[in-house]
Amino acid sequence: MLAKPSGFEHVLVLGCGHMGGALVSRWGEACSTASYDSGSVASRLPKLFSIVDRSPNAPFGTASLLPPRFQAYASLEDFVQSEPPKVDALLLAVRPQQILAALSSVFASERAFMLPSATIMSLAAGLPLPRLRASLTSASPLFRVMPSIPVAIGEGILLISSDGEKKAATDNTPFMLVRELFAPMGRSVFCSDELLDKGTGLWGSAPGYLFQMIEALAASACALGYDAEQARILAFQTFKGVGIFADKQYAEKQLSPEQLVASIALSGGTTEAGLRVLRDKDSGLVPLMRKAGELAYQRAQKMAQEMEKK
Repeated sequence: MLAKPSGFEHVLVLGCGHMGGALVSRWGEACSTASYDSGSVASRLPKLFSIVDRSPNAPFGTASLLPPRFQAYASLEDFVQSEPPKVDALLLAVRPQQILAALSSVFASERAFMLPSATIMSLAAGLPLPRLRASLTSASPLFRVMPSIPVAIGEGILLISSDGEKKAATDNTPFMLVRELFAPMGRSVFCSDELLDKGTGLWGSAPGYLFQMIEALAASACALGYDAEQARILAFQTFKGVGIFADKQYAEKQLSPEQLVASIALSGGTTEAGLRVLRDKDSGLVPLMRKAGELAYQRAQKMAQEMEKK
């Protein structure tokens, strides 16, 4: 007998662009798990994902490649006309400027396809929970989710905030259902809405910062005489290996980032000499990363102000 999923039953995804597509692709991969035994990844995911986007098949290529439990629609009207089962989770993955209009369309539909208790999740940067809550006509559980792009391979991070009460981990609460839904994506951290906004400029943009560091390492290698392909291999593998090594060192020895640095920066050695530049209190990595995060946060705030005017 097939095990009944313990989480959401039917997730409606509005928007399947850059980040929405990454999430949908990962769910599709997780749902392709052959085993449906109790406790498997596939058994804990929703029975049905409905994707509404003008190019709904983009993550999978063509409709014929849609995994089981996935349906694609070119418009919300097409979705409604198909008379789908009731939706108990809505993921808003459209552009931030389109979020409020999308919510309005969902609740303005003549056919009530959302359960009254349906959980609503938004990926929109710069659109805080109070503004989202004000646009709702129900007391639906409301969440904001900030994923990083490695969610596409199950190695991302997700900041999650809510205006609801967080209960014990053993309770079958919206918090636990949301955590379960995003479990195949990587690691999630629940935080305040303010920290999510601030973290957008740090953690959400971090892949771009790290790609820039990879580029800088490769460029430095080329300047030393390595060819472009050698530089690429060395830079990519260095970042991959360091991430895995750091995670393992923390799991086994609880080494902090500071302790990891100290473990290889031997006194009088080459690493220590290079770190003098990166540790400079005025021009080193810490002030640069702080400035980058602050500028990105300011941009998120400006986006929110622009949406308020509209």
